[in-house]
Amino acid sequence: MTSYTPPKNALRVYFQPIVHLQSQRVYAHEALARWETSLGTLLAGEVIQVGMELGISQSLNLHLWEYAASHSPGGRTSVNASPRDVVSQLPDLLRCAEDAQSHGDEFIVEVAHPPHRSSEQMQLARAIAKLRRSGVAVWATDHEVGPEIAEHLQDVPVDGIKVDCRAIQKNPVCLGRKVRHIQDLGIRAIAEKIESEHLWRLAKSARCDYGQGLYLGEPQPKEQIVSGASNGLVVPKGKP
Repeated sequence: MTSYTPPKNALRVYFQPIVHLQSQRVYAHEALARWETSLGTLLAGEVIQVGMELGISQSLNLHLWEYAASHSPGGRTSVNASPRDVVSQLPDLLRCAEDAQSHGDEFIVEVAHPPHRSSEQMQLARAIAKLRRSGVAVWATDHEVGPEIAEHLQDVPVDGIKVDCRAIQKNPVCLGRKVRHIQDLGIRAIAEKIESEHLWRLAKSARCDYGQGLYLGEPQPKEQIVSGASNGLVVPKGKP
């Protein structure tokens, strides 16, 4: 692993709520990195890209995971990892999950772009199995959802799948079909990128289990979440 220590106060961790859509209560928080630079603030996706370019992704991952595990707003906390990270940094993820569990919190690992090559699938499946046996929930993100998903998930089983409802907002029937495919497998459907009332209503009508996006809550430091908490009820933007 590349030795790297982020500059003091430069790398911060924000938490964005993941909401149970029917009750509108917070189910979990996703930990997202923010990197303050002389050119401005890098958001989560940009931090990942810079980490890859500088060869410090694993160190940045570890910083984020450790902070999320020990500074969770409470309840459940999710962190992101690539399939390669899940395999190569499995001991780190297990240790962070144990830390979160020691505080009474649940740990969720979101795996982006699950592989389709059989050799990579086998490695990832073994790592995911170890996480799940340790009480860690695993969600897949950026996953193509269709009738063939059942066969794919036999090799790489997960507990939840995130669906980008912004990308298919013009086809609510398509979203409903994707959600049914997911839930028929006993897997939870999480609608992400809910950035408007239209998308919020679309996700609810499709019977998604959970939702996430700027319309339901922006990423915030833990201190602001704790100080502004009111029994976990989320009021979408524009609603009284």
